[in-house]
Amino acid sequence: MVKPVGCQLDYVCRFHDNVEKLREKKCDLESARDRLKHEIEDAERQLLLIQKDVQNLQSKAGEIVSDMGTPEGEIQLNKRCLNWCPNWIWRYHLSKKAMKKTHDISELLEKFDRLGPVGYCDPTALPTIDFLCSKELWFRSLRRLLSNKSLKP
Repeated sequence: MVKPVGCQLDYVCRFHDNVEKLREKKCDLESARDRLKHEIEDAERQLLLIQKDVQNLQSKAGEIVSDMGTPEGEIQLNKRCLNWCPNWIWRYHLSKKAMKKTHDISELLEKFDRLGPVGYCDPTALPTIDFLCSKELWFRSLRRLLSNKSLKP
């Protein structure tokens, strides 16, 4: 019975640590979301189709980041009881919310790490033409000119 009570007291005692962990995870999630956004843009430039799980992951990350404004605003309030001592009940609930959000973000970051290729080739798309580099074109034209019989003595 002592252990569950200790876990509940941890929320109050580690309020600032839990809030700091939440802020760190939020920054990690934003950077992972930006990295995924750049990978999606690269895949779209290569005319690849974006996989559904990647789109779902990106939208879920956007939802979590947009929902983060509520706890951040509540943390800034710094509620106090009688303007003197901290409001322990408020800190308990807010710390519990922060730990839940931190856990959700950690799970989402694990999914980002396990993410495979972002896009795949469209089976109905026409094949693209691979352009030759300028050196290859120059050598081909030179070879064609040298092989021309009218230039030979």
